[in-house]
Amino acid sequence: MKKSLQFAVAFIAIWFAGSMMKIYADAVSSPAYFQLVSKSASAEDIVEFKVGFKHSVQVAGFRLRISYDTSAIKFIGAETSAQIENGTMQTNSGADPVCSVYVCNVEKGRAPSLSGNVATYIFQVKDGAPAGETNICAYIDETCDYAGKDMCLDYYETFPLQVKKAKASTARLIALEPLEGSMQPAFSPDIHSYRLSVEPYIQSVTFRANAVDGAKVQVSRKSLYAAGNSTPILVTVTSADGTNKAFYSVTVDRKAKNQASDSFESMQKKIKTFSSGKSKNAAAKETREKAGERALSAAKNGRSVKTVSGADMAGDWQNSVDTSISEGNTLYKGKMQTSNTNGQPAALDISGNSMPLYLVGMLAAGFCIVIGILLCIWFSKRKK
Repeated sequence: MKKSLQFAVAFIAIWFAGSMMKIYADAVSSPAYFQLVSKSASAEDIVEFKVGFKHSVQVAGFRLRISYDTSAIKFIGAETSAQIENGTMQTNSGADPVCSVYVCNVEKGRAPSLSGNVATYIFQVKDGAPAGETNICAYIDETCDYAGKDMCLDYYETFPLQVKKAKASTARLIALEPLEGSMQPAFSPDIHSYRLSVEPYIQSVTFRANAVDGAKVQVSRKSLYAAGNSTPILVTVTSADGTNKAFYSVTVDRKAKNQASDSFESMQKKIKTFSSGKSKNAAAKETREKAGERALSAAKNGRSVKTVSGADMAGDWQNSVDTSISEGNTLYKGKMQTSNTNGQPAALDISGNSMPLYLVGMLAAGFCIVIGILLCIWFSKRKK
């Protein structure tokens, strides 16, 4: 019994060793080969796996299976070389493992020769895949010639793929340019401190900033301190995943005011006022001047002038003109009085070159009173 057990164990060991040697011999003798292009990759990196033959073989058909860790990588697709005619190789991308079956074009009457790379399988490391080692296993079998005879080209191999830690997102500017003035020194992504000098009339500064893909840029402020002061501005760059930040500082030196700059600012204000329209006082003044010109023109032509109401005046001004014209070219009577909305008389008073009307009226009234008194005295004496 003991000898029988020893014989059984020895037989199993010999059989296992023979099987392993056969597999090794097949692997060595098989012209098929696999190649993992990248030995390591990070999240979202592309991984290529190539399949081919070391030398030319007339293979009419074969089956290829590729297994992988679906939690770490995903299958994208397969690309075939020009040796594989269109429609002769079908791949089931939804299966695990991925399975491809090749059958040559039987209409040619023979199997075409295949050599070198015949197909490339594309994988991608998943976003968030854990760091560590994962395997991609490939197995080619069912190789046959045009007559359907097994060519015994079966081949199996496992490839380790090292998944690295996810790449840290980058926070970095690739361009920073002020719309006013120029920075010193010239911008460089590796320089994080700058100075910018602007004229005293510049009240705010805007920057054109570009960052690496996906990064966000934030500028601390636009407005500047008063002329003669320096304003610190901080540009913050945040990476796409929010894990990293970079800071760039720009100190803006606003020049102090001088006589030239004050004149420039005054000119700017005048231009702004002119562009926004004439002021109410200016419009009213212009209207009053036109009214005076019409009155003088009418006086020269011996015509009377009507009263001008506030409809002819601009803004909130109310004006009235009451003139009487005598014969000839002499302005006999005339007075123009204007008042603003506050009820205060305006600084405009035009009088003629003769006695005002109210004084003439007073003299006429006094004259009538004197005549009346004299008549009363005369009539009383006559009765006596």
